[in-house]
Amino acid sequence: MSNELEPIIRKIEKRSMARPGRVVVPIDQKTGKALSEAGMFERAQWVLKDVIFYEINVKESFDVNNARAAIAVFLTNERSDIEFRIRVRARPESAAGIAEALHDRELTPSEVLFKTIKNHLGALLEQSAKEGPASDIERISSNKRQWQAEIERVIAAKLKLDVDIIFVIPQPIIDTDVPIRVTAVPVTPNDAQHTEFPITVSVILARAQARAEDALPRADEERKRLIRDVVTKAFRDRLSLYQYWFRPGDVRNELAKALVEILARYAYSLKSLTIDPVEPPVSSEEQISDDVSWTGRLGRPIPFHIETRVRLLPTGAGIYHARKLPNRKEWIKAEVHAALQSAMHGRDFIDLTATAESEVHNTVHRRLNEQALSIGHDVDTFVASAGIPEKMWLKPVTIGIERREYKTKNDLVPAEFEIDLVVELPSLAPLEHLIQADKQKRVNDARDGANMSIRAAVVESATRAAARAMSQIEPSDYFSKYERWEMPVDDVPETGQQNYVRNQLVRAIRAELKTDFGINYCKVNPRRVDSRVAAIIRFLQSIGDINIDVDAVPSDSEGPHEVPKIKFVYFIGSVAPDQWATVIQRGEKPIPVDQLKTNLLDWSRAALRDRSTRELYGLASLQSSNLIVRKQVEDYVAQQASYHFGVVIGIKSINFERTKQDEVDGQINALPTLEREAQLKNLQRAIERFGNESDDETRIKYLRSRQEVLRGLIEKNPREEAEDFARLGRHETELNKIDGELQSTRRGHAKESILALGRPEKPAESEPAAPGSEEVKQPRDTSL
Repeated sequence: MSNELEPIIRKIEKRSMARPGRVVVPIDQKTGKALSEAGMFERAQWVLKDVIFYEINVKESFDVNNARAAIAVFLTNERSDIEFRIRVRARPESAAGIAEALHDRELTPSEVLFKTIKNHLGALLEQSAKEGPASDIERISSNKRQWQAEIERVIAAKLKLDVDIIFVIPQPIIDTDVPIRVTAVPVTPNDAQHTEFPITVSVILARAQARAEDALPRADEERKRLIRDVVTKAFRDRLSLYQYWFRPGDVRNELAKALVEILARYAYSLKSLTIDPVEPPVSSEEQISDDVSWTGRLGRPIPFHIETRVRLLPTGAGIYHARKLPNRKEWIKAEVHAALQSAMHGRDFIDLTATAESEVHNTVHRRLNEQALSIGHDVDTFVASAGIPEKMWLKPVTIGIERREYKTKNDLVPAEFEIDLVVELPSLAPLEHLIQADKQKRVNDARDGANMSIRAAVVESATRAAARAMSQIEPSDYFSKYERWEMPVDDVPETGQQNYVRNQLVRAIRAELKTDFGINYCKVNPRRVDSRVAAIIRFLQSIGDINIDVDAVPSDSEGPHEVPKIKFVYFIGSVAPDQWATVIQRGEKPIPVDQLKTNLLDWSRAALRDRSTRELYGLASLQSSNLIVRKQVEDYVAQQASYHFGVVIGIKSINFERTKQDEVDGQINALPTLEREAQLKNLQRAIERFGNESDDETRIKYLRSRQEVLRGLIEKNPREEAEDFARLGRHETELNKIDGELQSTRRGHAKESILALGRPEKPAESEPAAPGSEEVKQPRDTSL
């Protein structure tokens, strides 16, 4: 029997065979216990016993390499040959225990040691086998440090040896994580049986907590074949070409399901799955914008502009690939052209109303969707718009007609206005002759079609109607009855005044446009410009206010001293509505300003003649009773100005210059005030002289307070010690000084005497009489 531990412990027949420096332990082979060597008596008893000696090396450690333990796990029926390395050390104090523990009649010490390791490791494997399907090697690998430490503790406890054990783990037959990569696997999607497509898949397998039905193939090629078969079958049964191209998430999910189902039999799970990106030959949808030309019966090409989004159906990728992936843009153009042949049958560009164009659009869209299914697509959005420039007239179009002069019944007084139009045609049929004529001469940009010619025709029709209507209008009506200002500017009420000039223009232009072009929607807004009128208005504004001074002699005046001078400020409002025609004929400066001022003076005098003083003074008052006179004067002057100059004039303000009599009466009325003013000045001068006395009040209060304090101190002085008398003298001296200062500051009686000088000597008299009274009071004596 071999004993790998012989360098540490060996059996010897007698003590004399022991090597120097070793510890010898006698063991009773019958009991397995160490014998005592304490005395001669104990040693004499050895003769009666079967004694064996163990030589133990307590100075050195020893390594055992390539040690093995054959272990069979009942639960998994797995047999493993576990290799390990061990380092053994014996301590001197443990020598007897080591000999007893390693003694065996049949086994060597090394066999006892290895048996102990085998038994405990087997127990650990039996216990861990209940936790999962891993192999013995995998379980030892995952619990290596923990189990090594536990076995070292067991040996120390049972065999009294200090050991370091290390399990030697070979490369496992199957790793815990198994990476597998298969490249360019040819797969056939379930909707594209006519061809194959490559796919590259990378997986990592992990042991699952389950029982294995079969062992995972060990050879790398066998594992790859397993993955290829799963991927190929999953595409054939579950995945489409659309998913292969555009939905990698779907592909991954389906492959993951298929792999999980297969790997379960091997007690493995799918830890990760990666699919290399696939570059599809086409996009899943495409936005297409192009023009498709169509020519109708009138021989004019009509470009139909199409905007569409073509989308590959999830079930159509196989069909599209089988059709050799036709170019979508070319396919759309060809299908639209074919659809237009049907949709435009019996129609031409002049027939394309908004409704007709919508019908064409729907027809083409419907056909496109039907045909798109044949290549696995649908038309998600579609817009087909006929490129007819004249189509703009089927929607509201704004036209501005610049200002022009239109003759009224009086050729010398033309009207001048602009016209804003908003027109909309129900169809292009009324414009066919214009469009065809424009096609022959084509003086404008073909991209704009006949729009310039149409616009010119509309303008000519509207101005013709306006000229005809204005030729029947009196100039005075044009300026005075143009419109109702409260009426909306773009409409004429059904139940309103129809004789206003503006309303007549609107009706005439609408009727003309409806006759010429069949327009059923039209807004007309004529706006007066009248540059001559503007020049006249600017001239009138430049005149500004006109000041007129009138010496008005009252009917009850007693002489020149009672004649007031009245100052009128006149303003020119505008031209009188019924005088515009006359004023315009006079030119841009129809009023001689100097003549107007002279006339205003004459008219003002005439309006004020034979009026009493009370009436004249009432002109400047805003009381209702006085406004009557003011209105009479204003009406008279305005009537004369309108008749002679054709303008509206009003009174802006009226002021008076005082008469001599008013000045004298005012001075008399002011005498009481002058008297009071003189008294006030005298009083102020007196207060200024004695004003400084008010500053002594604070000082007097302080002196009186200090005076009371000193009197109290003098009264309470005990007058016993020399210091008391000294203090008494100081207090009396200070009190005498304060009494003298108070006497010199008492001057209040002088101030009262001076203030009395400002009081009046006798009561104030009654208010003086108003100017013009018979008696005037003399002013009081204001001297002091």
